[in-house]
Amino acid sequence: MESEKFDGMTEAEAELLAKQMGNSLAGQMEQLRKASDEFCKTAILGAKSIMVNSLTKSLIFESQKYGKYLKASWLTKWYHKKIYRKAKYARIKLERFINQNYYDNDRSDNR
Repeated sequence: MESEKFDGMTEAEAELLAKQMGNSLAGQMEQLRKASDEFCKTAILGAKSIMVNSLTKSLIFESQKYGKYLKASWLTKWYHKKIYRKAKYARIKLERFINQNYYDNDRSDNR
């Protein structure tokens, strides 16, 4: 059925139609590339904001544990110190992960 539409075309008309379809496809692919780039930038910003939020929560948790450690009696101080150290280690680990993976370091490969 579709071949009946194109049976009456001359070679010049078919070539013109092919060029128009090619240009249209190229334009659509360019728009798709731009949309994909914008999506990637937005996704990276979203991931960074989630990481910063996680780091903020980690800092708050660490400071709460440090406050409990400072208020603890001499008998329970060892327990609160252990909990504080775990929270501090978790925060440091998160900071290192964020700095290593999400922020550009000014390190050159040629050292």
